[in-house]
Amino acid sequence: MCEENGKTEKNEILMLFLFRGGYLTESNKLGHEIINLFKADADANGNEKHYIYAVPWGHVSKEHANKIGTIILARHVGNNQVEIIAKAKVKGNAFPGVEDSHSKKATQEERKIRKDKQREKCKDIFYGGECITDIYQFDEDGDEQGVLVSYEVEDFCFSKVDTKTNQFPRLIYTDKKKREEKKNEKAEKEGTDYLICMEGNMAKNTLKEYFSKEYKENDRENDKEKKEENKRVDYETLCKMVSNKLYWEKEDNSRPIESKDYTDMINSYSNILKIIGKEDSELVFSNWIYYYFSKLEILNSFISVVLQKKTTDDCKEEDTKVHKVDNSFTITREKDRIDIRIEDKSQVIIIENKIKSGINGKKTTDNKSDKKESQLSDYYDKVDKNEKDKKTNRPIHCFIFVPEYNLKTIEAEKNELTHGEKYHLISYEAIYNFFSNLRCDDKYMDDFRKALRRHASQYPDSLREDTYHKFLERINELKKTKRIGLG
Repeated sequence: MCEENGKTEKNEILMLFLFRGGYLTESNKLGHEIINLFKADADANGNEKHYIYAVPWGHVSKEHANKIGTIILARHVGNNQVEIIAKAKVKGNAFPGVEDSHSKKATQEERKIRKDKQREKCKDIFYGGECITDIYQFDEDGDEQGVLVSYEVEDFCFSKVDTKTNQFPRLIYTDKKKREEKKNEKAEKEGTDYLICMEGNMAKNTLKEYFSKEYKENDRENDKEKKEENKRVDYETLCKMVSNKLYWEKEDNSRPIESKDYTDMINSYSNILKIIGKEDSELVFSNWIYYYFSKLEILNSFISVVLQKKTTDDCKEEDTKVHKVDNSFTITREKDRIDIRIEDKSQVIIIENKIKSGINGKKTTDNKSDKKESQLSDYYDKVDKNEKDKKTNRPIHCFIFVPEYNLKTIEAEKNELTHGEKYHLISYEAIYNFFSNLRCDDKYMDDFRKALRRHASQYPDSLREDTYHKFLERINELKKTKRIGLG
């Protein structure tokens, strides 16, 4: 896809950074880039086409518009890294209006002509049984959504997750020394090259980047020329990535949106934490888990179904396995800074809850061991010292509750810690499955289950999920309007 294609010379790469910007969090805004991940409805002949909307506003620079041969969909994931979502080969030229500058200098008549061309070109494009021109209606001035579709593409392919790191291919934009250190570290620990080093700078404030093999080699001391050279090197790197089967699914597994009622799906997605913006709050989840674990029946059921299984799998000796608590149990929040502490006459249970954070307070120990001290090491030491002082000899069971997407990271961190072997990892997927199957009529349970589900996913992407559900909601609204009109 990076080779020249006849006379058109479609040898440039367009990288689009999806699901960014404050507009996606505004309740009345529908992110247009969600169509990039789905096929359009099949036409009368059963053909399914795939279209790409270039963020923002659908526009592409006139200099590049019809030279684009490959489109890479990506998203920023922090720490100067970009996660690759998918790739596609451009079919034909850009749609009408794509080459126009998104400028308010255009006259009203020019905007009308541009809108009419776009509508005509898009009149047969449907998602979930609804025409794209109805789903994304133009603003009155025709500016922001003057372009509905930028390109038709083929050979669309999602990136493939690395089974060792549980992550998708990532581009690293750091200084050369740090890039090499990270690459060597990953290669040594995991034997993978899913971290791809880039020469240029991170595109922090733009939603698109152009990469070309062309480079004017005249004044290398000029900053502009240096940037062009970096782009050329990155172009070659991206070409290698695009053609490397290691990074991609074997076939196109994108799908069209079904034409059906999505009311139940939309309703099940919303929860109180989403409404108040606390979906990633460790404090909120710790309080909520504490609330349910304060109920003896629920706690013992969780111990039996989840914790006992984990300690049975991890431990061989009977006295190291967790057991149900008796009626004398006590449960505390933040006692000695421990998230949740449970104890009865025969055992102590320590629970540390993690959402998106890592293990805090790591520092190298003074002894010759290569292990590190941390907050978790301190928690265990304090409880162990207390048990020895009281001469109770109660076993101490330690657990870390971790979202599915953060499981491998926390596991790697805990293995470097003093007393790290004392802690068992409990995934949010296991927690979600338990509460989903729990028969409980508590009035908060439904919202709790919905909130847990996000962290039971291996690949969380809140803005992407929000945009997808808004998209379905808009399709539902159009269907409802049609039903009322027919009635």
